[in-house]
Amino acid sequence: MNRRTPELDAVLERIHKKLIAKHVLLGEPATLQKLRAFESSYRVSLPSEFRHFLLKIGSSCQWRPGSAPFVAPLLDCQTPEKLALPFPFENEWIWEFEEEPSHDIQEVENGTFPLADIGCGIGFHLIVTGPCKGEVWHFSEMGIQPCCPRQSFLGWLEKWLDSDGDVDYFEEYPYD
Repeated sequence: MNRRTPELDAVLERIHKKLIAKHVLLGEPATLQKLRAFESSYRVSLPSEFRHFLLKIGSSCQWRPGSAPFVAPLLDCQTPEKLALPFPFENEWIWEFEEEPSHDIQEVENGTFPLADIGCGIGFHLIVTGPCKGEVWHFSEMGIQPCCPRQSFLGWLEKWLDSDGDVDYFEEYPYD
């Protein structure tokens, strides 16, 4: 469902104030027409929180001019043909320790929208299809995993803002 609620509006307003206070550069909010055209073109329905952020607050975020975005513009999606494909994971997959991969590596980016590239082969992706739709996952050269605790887009963004970009998304990860 894509209907805004008073609770969602309050979270969006709180995040918007934090973005402004930190002088984050915001892209112009998306128009409903452009957002629908994007979703239609790539046969995907973006998660509700993300849609509302794009429509109400901005189409991208950067700390400063020239820095990598931490909410990438929609049109910068490097694999738009994979957006509508099902994201096949519900739990982490760390392939670095596997002799024989237990999953198809080609499916890793299916149903994901890359939000932020933080360097060294590490980034965060918004899951846009499958059972984990709406969650933000950590991607690296070693594997993929949900943030722990699992984070929605707005939860991930607010945690990032509250930590000035130096956040531990895995503070509660139950390592074996």
